[in-house]
Amino acid sequence: LKFESVWLAAMKIPVNRGVTMPAGLPPPWIMGGAGIGAVMIWKRRQLGVFASLSKDFVVHMPSCLSGVRGVGELFSRLKTMLFIAWLESNHRGNIIDAEAIYGAQAVADDEGLLFQTGTLAHVRTAIDFSKAHARRAAVGTPVLHDIVLIGGGHSHVHVLRMLGMEPEAGVRLTLISRDVMTPYSGMLPGHIAGWYTRDEVHVDLVKMARHANARFVHASVTSIDRENRLIHCNDGRPPIRYDFASINIGCSPTFLGRSGYESVAEAREVGVTAVKPIDNFSARLDDLLARVDEDTEIAIVGGGASGAEVAMALRARLITILGASSGSKVAIKLIGRGEKLCPNHGPAVQQVMMQVVRERGIELHTGQEVVGVENGTLVTKKGDRISFTEALWCTQGAAQKWLSECGLPVDEDGFIKTSTTLQTLGDTTIFAAGDTATIEGYKRPKCGVFAVFSGLTLARNVRLIARGEPLEHYYPQSEFLGIIGLGDGTAVASRGQLAWRTKWMWDLKDWIDRKWMWNYSIGLPDMPSDSVVPASAKVAGEDALELLKDDMRCGGCGSKVGATTLSNAMKRISIPTRPEIVVGAESVEDCAVVKVDTETSCQTVDFFRAMITDPYNFGRIAANHSLSDMHAMGCQPVSALALVQLAHALPRIQEEDMVQMMSGACQALKESDCALVGGHTVEGIEPAMGFTIIGHMDVKESAL
Repeated sequence: LKFESVWLAAMKIPVNRGVTMPAGLPPPWIMGGAGIGAVMIWKRRQLGVFASLSKDFVVHMPSCLSGVRGVGELFSRLKTMLFIAWLESNHRGNIIDAEAIYGAQAVADDEGLLFQTGTLAHVRTAIDFSKAHARRAAVGTPVLHDIVLIGGGHSHVHVLRMLGMEPEAGVRLTLISRDVMTPYSGMLPGHIAGWYTRDEVHVDLVKMARHANARFVHASVTSIDRENRLIHCNDGRPPIRYDFASINIGCSPTFLGRSGYESVAEAREVGVTAVKPIDNFSARLDDLLARVDEDTEIAIVGGGASGAEVAMALRARLITILGASSGSKVAIKLIGRGEKLCPNHGPAVQQVMMQVVRERGIELHTGQEVVGVENGTLVTKKGDRISFTEALWCTQGAAQKWLSECGLPVDEDGFIKTSTTLQTLGDTTIFAAGDTATIEGYKRPKCGVFAVFSGLTLARNVRLIARGEPLEHYYPQSEFLGIIGLGDGTAVASRGQLAWRTKWMWDLKDWIDRKWMWNYSIGLPDMPSDSVVPASAKVAGEDALELLKDDMRCGGCGSKVGATTLSNAMKRISIPTRPEIVVGAESVEDCAVVKVDTETSCQTVDFFRAMITDPYNFGRIAANHSLSDMHAMGCQPVSALALVQLAHALPRIQEEDMVQMMSGACQALKESDCALVGGHTVEGIEPAMGFTIIGHMDVKESAL
């Protein structure tokens, strides 16, 4: 650990560029060999690993250091090479350790064993934290702050993991996501090549929310009312209130200058398959592959690293499906508007990618911006026409329009501007991270590595802001390590001016990606905790402190929710009614009055604990279950009495929960033409809801 700390510190040492190389220095390969030797000795790995890596290091030294200008750039490239070698030594050492513990065959059958060979870093962090601070329990503590995560991007899944491991008492998390399964973009090319299944490249957001004891709302956000702190969704539910919110929704797909998810349908109408949104690309890819034969012409629009990776991965997949001969005959055309591929990478990487693309028999069209699609033909800005049978659109995404429409500060491209604390400029209650955001003064490419690293700071800051403590800062690195797959089981590493292509580079990337995914799936730790008074109570105000002092919540009132909270919530709900109702839910009487005719009366009662965390849909489910008994007997529901249990929380939070649950229930009652005439509320450890339904039937036509 001491060595690793020194090593990581050395990785951050700034160097001066453009300095003339002093005379008398040893040749670079000797310096590199000595460096890799030091790494291997300190890591105490087997001599075989040392010999193999050292040989590869020396062999590739001339090409990796080609074109070096000055000592600064020399040491920058050597530093990156040593860092990559250090990662690979960990990878190979991980395999050796796992095989020693579980056996080589067991590791080959279950690669997840690779990540269980020691105490994981995040588990060590949690254990150390618990030694200094008592565990703060979320269960049984009143809800004092509502923190809403909008989107299930890489940053937010880390927030869910960390707050699941170390719950912040008094804080309730809500995740709102358009998708139930969120893709890991780094593994998409491998999925296209057929090396990963769909499940292997997606994170289950429902599982992540359950781990963090967070509510999961399956919906798309359409706007934010920042003045009233309300989030509006697209499914007709009441707006969701927040104390603090965070946005991590990635980019919106684009097609011919138009952005938004409607552009995906527009592309499909002219025979183009959009790679973004990635979440449902798998199904679209299967449809495309089912139509491919030797005569197919596949055009891929997008000359960035992702477009090139997709092209080479697709070639590999076609060879697998059609065989080496037929798969190689399928025409693949890669179109980019720049003169070189991978414009966000150094010249050496660009040269490698251009060479490999041509080696794969991929037709390359650079300097061509596609401006139109006509009858199976791509029309470029220069007037050239490129024919296709199938087309994949793999261009840079755009910001979602609603971000600027709700008044959030955005840059010239429409992405949210934030400070280094990841708070939006001018509104400290809202955070933004990942592709959604641009940190002022630190504009970087839209790349998953920045979303992953910003998630580390975001997870700490949502905890700190709830406690009222100073926030941490995130300063994104100016250069990042990228490993680009070449579609044949090899890859090229890219950082700054370095390009290192070797056979084991893909195995390293595969190990890094699988380890990341494992941490957010089967590797999620079970972290029980003990209840204590939360620090966040001080920030929430005097009413929160008084609430914590109230040990006996029922106090002889039957655990009823406060009259003011109940009254305020019911005023905001559209209550269904019927002509038979004489005195209903809108009154303050002790009993509902319903006019009874000569038909046969039906009565039923049902009650449920919350089986899902979305309060609006839970209300709909509870009401529909109660109504189903009436429908099964052929009865017409007339009136309903609700019994609602709300979680222990501040009155304003209970009011919001009541509005969400009862709005969902009332929607279901309206659909069955059943009036809500009253009910009863109680407090408990978790939400619950039930209904007593009264109706009537025509005996001749009923189930009797």
